[in-house]
Amino acid sequence: MCYAVPFALDVTHAPTTDSRVDIYGYDFDAVTPQMVLVTRDGYQDVTSALIARSHAHLTFKLDGVPLSSNSLSLGLAWGHLIRHSIALVHRATPVCSSRVETIPAGKTIVTAPLRTSGEGSLARPGTKIWADASLDYSNNKLEATICMTADQAANDTIFSGCTVEFLYTTDPDGVIEGVLGTSRSHISYTRATSQPADIRNAAAQGPVRQWAFSSGDVSMTARLNEIRIVSTDDRACISPLAYLEARRTAVLSPETKRALDSQLTKVAPRILTLRPRFAPPSFDGKAP
Repeated sequence: MCYAVPFALDVTHAPTTDSRVDIYGYDFDAVTPQMVLVTRDGYQDVTSALIARSHAHLTFKLDGVPLSSNSLSLGLAWGHLIRHSIALVHRATPVCSSRVETIPAGKTIVTAPLRTSGEGSLARPGTKIWADASLDYSNNKLEATICMTADQAANDTIFSGCTVEFLYTTDPDGVIEGVLGTSRSHISYTRATSQPADIRNAAAQGPVRQWAFSSGDVSMTARLNEIRIVSTDDRACISPLAYLEARRTAVLSPETKRALDSQLTKVAPRILTLRPRFAPPSFDGKAP
């Protein structure tokens, strides 16, 4: 939903008149964004320093914002919920505890798309099938979206639709920060027979292990692979992913970097290979 430049702030650096955070997302004009300063004592509204540049770009001016070692984060909020947090760090900031959690293989999700055109059947050969599965997470919840389209061009018959299904929640005080491995599976093929069902194996690295199409009730069943997620405690700390991204995009004091770098030895190496969800593929210190 959002990506900030810099990704975190070192409160030991005094803000200047030019100090700012640029926040990139989408449809900011469809909501009423607010900025809150989160401290150990509570919340302070600092929305007056937030400037809307476009529907996809906000700027937060730091000059005059009372940052201190008591500050924990800046929270971009709307609808009474914080949607994105910008960590405020110093040499005493702890790195959050992170772990890999596993969802066993074998769960099935069925999507039954609706007829969008035509009156014919999909049982005959030549029907084209497309299906897609993607994993999506927000806060501590993981969901899967399965979409399918079936097109029998000979009789202008099309079925199409999507299903969103809950998969998993982590600890209530934690957040899901990423998925290890590929978070999307896709299949497309043309049916060569009139059998009522097709079963196709999927690539091993995606979330789907097997696709099963039924022409009778027009449905697609996705049988899932094992899924591994990274979850992180959210208790007055900076996540390992956020800190590593901050090192790429922010000027951190040597003392802060030494203190936080020393804590990364406790984090599983495979967790450190991830980047924040909406991070651009590469970063050179400029706006994405």
